[in-house]
Amino acid sequence: MELSLTSISASELKPRARIHFTTSAIEVIVRYPVVMDKAVETDERIIGEIFSAVNDEPRLNLLNAEVPTAKAAT
Repeated sequence: MELSLTSISASELKPRARIHFTTSAIEVIVRYPVVMDKAVETDERIIGEIFSAVNDEPRLNLLNAEVPTAKAAT
């Protein structure tokens, strides 16, 4: 299957992060484009890097340690 990207702007192909502040935590939602055949591999790699960064920085704590799931953009 061939996919044409002519209708997608270059800015849509960059990772984006949204930050939500609460009284007790900071929630970050990261959205990034992936090749569908590599989505699981990419998701696991990014989650691993996030966990590694949290472990390396003693001032960071995961409040909810559930592993996020990849979702297809709609």
